[in-house]
Amino acid sequence: MNTYFDTRGSYRRTADSVDRRVNYVAIYRIIDRLGIGCKDSVTVAKELHPRWSGMLGCDGKVIKVHGDEWVTLIAADIWTQDIVDWRFTRR
Repeated sequence: MNTYFDTRGSYRRTADSVDRRVNYVAIYRIIDRLGIGCKDSVTVAKELHPRWSGMLGCDGKVIKVHGDEWVTLIAADIWTQDIVDWRFTRR
């Protein structure tokens, strides 16, 4: 997981860095399995009581999966860089 983020999210660079042939589907499955037990952003905010600036930055990226286009949408607080909400949906 750390290697994936250290290589800036390129599955080719990740595979090269661990000397294995790993395709993007395998990497997404690993990330998905690791995220199953994670808390969502609302739960984390309720527990940590962050002080957000009130200004959101929004970004998105289109990802093709087996020919279908999916979109990741992220809203983050500009000052803290905390993810306030996110969505992964078909385009």
